[in-house]
Amino acid sequence: MDTGWNMSENHHLVRGHALASFTAYGIPKGQPRARAFARNGKVRMYDPATAEGWKGCIALAVQDHLPVEPHEGPLLLTLVFLFPRPKAHFRANGLMRDDAPLWHDKKPDIDNAAKAVMDALTAVGFWRDDKQVASVSMLKRYNMAAERAGCAITVASLEPLEGFNGAGSGGEQKGKLK
Repeated sequence: MDTGWNMSENHHLVRGHALASFTAYGIPKGQPRARAFARNGKVRMYDPATAEGWKGCIALAVQDHLPVEPHEGPLLLTLVFLFPRPKAHFRANGLMRDDAPLWHDKKPDIDNAAKAVMDALTAVGFWRDDKQVASVSMLKRYNMAAERAGCAITVASLEPLEGFNGAGSGGEQKGKLK
């Protein structure tokens, strides 16, 4: 199955192949920041467990897509977060209001939501480490009538196009400045 794609962004050309595409259902949560507290004069750090249920939903959704060995190399991650609409988006008769927004601009922050997804994929061994993610495309929006809350997740490999030496669009030699 060749699901190749090409992208030109910031004058860099990349090509890749889809490794997995799946949807995790549930209400997306952000990865909380590590917290610190002092006890008996010593500072201790801990991670609040507020996103653990959401990460479990991601782990369940990726099960059919897990590789025998974790994926290696640079990866592209695409995330579409779908959030449930609040009651204020609907009229008394249950129909959506004409002025109901599409885009979700509330908590969680999109970077924290992405971090929870990446941490979950690391924990189940989809890839070795989330530092392999070299490019991320993500958005947050409210779900539409037939959509369930969750996150559509696509992971693709990244590799340079043939003939692209990585030195820029001007054909410069690697290591030399104009």
